[in-house]
Amino acid sequence: MSRLLLAVLLLAALLLAPGLAAQAQTGAPQAATPVRPHGGPSSENSLPSAAPPASTTQTTGSTDQNPVVKGMNDAEKAKVEAKGK
Repeated sequence: MSRLLLAVLLLAALLLAPGLAAQAQTGAPQAATPVRPHGGPSSENSLPSAAPPASTTQTTGSTDQNPVVKGMNDAEKAKVEAKGK
């Protein structure tokens, strides 16, 4: 009789153990959304960038044109406007 009782208890323990282990691991239910630290985005600590601000204009490297070249370009522009290509 004791062997039969021992076998039933062992079988019950094997069948119930996975359910009990899963129940013990879950604990409290997880929040649906992650929780952010108190303070919001303004309290973030970021390092300043070495890049220039996006609103500054930078020169492309062009220089003032030679007056002779400027005169030639103006003459060609006038010719194109008058006669077309």
